[in-house]
Amino acid sequence: HKEYLLVMVQFLLFILYLYNPYKSAFSGDYLNDIGLVAFVLGLVIMSMAIYGLRKSLSPFPSPRKNAVLIQHGIFKYIRHPIYTSLLLCTFGWALYSNSIFRMIIFTALALLFQIKSNFEESLLMNRFKDYQQYKKITGKFFPKIY
Repeated sequence: HKEYLLVMVQFLLFILYLYNPYKSAFSGDYLNDIGLVAFVLGLVIMSMAIYGLRKSLSPFPSPRKNAVLIQHGIFKYIRHPIYTSLLLCTFGWALYSNSIFRMIIFTALALLFQIKSNFEESLLMNRFKDYQQYKKITGKFFPKIY
């Protein structure tokens, strides 16, 4: 299954992210500050997304059998807030820890989440008739600016 492969790659990238073979790739207090703010913002968005999903939460792209299309809370603004939160956390921690290696893994995760979310959205469009309209009014990873 494609969804199992996507989740396995995601898990592998998270394991690699924990490994930091190179130290101090870039420096600057302002980068540390930006990294910390991004990391904390990622945690806040993750909390809001998990609360919004509750029992529908799954690491797999396919919606659960009893899932409903959630369009309130953080999902009113972002279609994939968990991916957003993970990207913010990994980007923020890469900056904070001054790690070019982690920045490379962050980039790989960003690409993976783009692929995974496209696959997930094809499943959601088949499952929920309102999903196409929902896509028009909400941003994929970040809120739409009108």
